[in-house]
Parts: sequence; C-alpha cells; structure tokens
Amino acid sequence: MKIPYVIDNQTHRLVDVLSELLAGHAGKSLDVATAYFTVGAFGMLKDGLGTLGNVRMLLGAEPRSAEQIGLRPDARALAARIRGDIEREPFSEATLRLIEDLIRFLRKDKVAVRLYEEGFLHAKCYLFCNYSPALGWDRFQPVAGIVGSSNFTAPGLTTNKEFNLTHKARLERDEVLDDLQTPPTSMHAPLSREERYDFEERRRLKSSVGARAIAELDEWFERQWAASRESCTMLFSTTSRCWEKSGSGCGTSSPRRMPSSRR
Repeated sequence: MKIPYVIDNQTHRLVDVLSELLAGHAGKSLDVATAYFTVGAFGMLKDGLGTLGNVRMLLGAEPRSAEQIGLRPDARALAARIRGDIEREPFSEATLRLIEDLIRFLRKDKVAVRLYEEGFLHAKCYLFCNYSPALGWDRFQPVAGIVGSSNFTAPGLTTNKEFNLTHKARLERDEVLDDLQTPPTSMHAPLSREERYDFEERRRLKSSVGARAIAELDEWFERQWAASRESCTMLFSTTSRCWEKSGSGCGTSSPRRMPSSRR
C-alpha cells in the first residue's frame, strides 16, 4: 500500500500503515513515544516488531484526573493500568500465547522501554530509521516518521478518531511528479536519461523536507529518552506476574512456567 500523509483510522488505519512500514523494515530501528501501551496493540503488530533490529518505547503514563496534570508519572500506577488491561483481555489460549509472546519480546536485548519522568509525556510518535546494529550502520538514516494523537493501544491504532501526519524521507514516483505542469502521460512510463536525472534531483529536493522533519523528531525523542528511566523491567515483571497468577485476573487454574527468551 502507498503510505498516506494523513492517518485518521477512518480513511486509513494506523495499524495498517505501521504493518506496511514494518514489512519492509526487518533488522532496522523503530522508536515509539506513547502515553500508554496495551497488549492488544502489541498483538496486532508483534510479527513485524519481532523482525526489527532495535526497538525503543518511551511511555508517558497519561494523567487520569485534572489533579494529576503537571505531576511526575507514577510507575506503580502505570503498572496497575497495564495489569488491568491484560486482565480485561478475554481468557483464552490465544490471550495466554499473546502474553507469552510479549514476555519473550521484552526479554530481548534489542528491546528497551523507558518511563518519562519530567512530568506527563502526552506526545505520540513512531520513527522508522535505517539503523542496523548488526551491520554497524550510522544510527540516523531516516525512513518515515508518524506524529499525532494515536497511542500504542488497540483503539488508538484502529477505531478511535485520530489525526496523525506522516513524514517520508523518500517519496514515491507520483509524489515526486505530482506538481509538474506537464506530467508524464503515465506515472509508470519509462523516463529518458535526462528525465531520470531531473526526476532524481526532484526526489532529493522534495524528500529533504520530510527527512528534515524526521531529523528534528529524532532529536526531540533523544532528549526525552535521556530524561527517562528504564522501565522494561517493570513492564516485564507486571506482564509476568499477571501471566503466572492462578484463579484470578488473567491467570490460569494452575501456575505456569515462565517462557524462555528467543535469543
């Protein structure tokens, strides 16, 4: 699918756009800033997330009341919300397998989760970069950046009426040529040598706008990441305790063994 510029879960769903980007992003990098995280959203994207070479998730713990605005986020409250979200999932073998997959995902060295501590982080963004730790590439080679209102939750990715804007570092052919006074008869017609040179120059110039936007988003993310605290352990522990419980919540009728990591 062509990556749209506006994603509102009406004309285009964010889950479909993220799935498309992840399908061509194996071994590379994704940074996510979100006020909240749910296991349901992970389940929608877990196959693509599992192919990445590096994942960083920055959580913000949205305030639940007016009195909380401006206060520091509470990791215990965030853990309780995540536990409650898991417990609301339908009790089934599919849910248990999904939680097992999330536990394995969080145990991977390539996955990092932090909680922002300089007040409540309300921002949401998804930054795709051509960073491959195994190959030792420079980290920042921008691919796409999505910024807007969608949290990393199932409703935020699929059904909520949201507004997200996409920045792209490499434009499609029709996007490069869409402002020509005399466009080609067919957007797919072969280009002459001269036209090809002009096309690549136009692509470079028009793509530079998106690349600059993604670069500034990356700088913003790095600042927030530096002001945050490691929380992968908290998320892992919360998920694991819920998975292991028996008789209540999302537990089973008998204790279960912890799944091993897939390293």
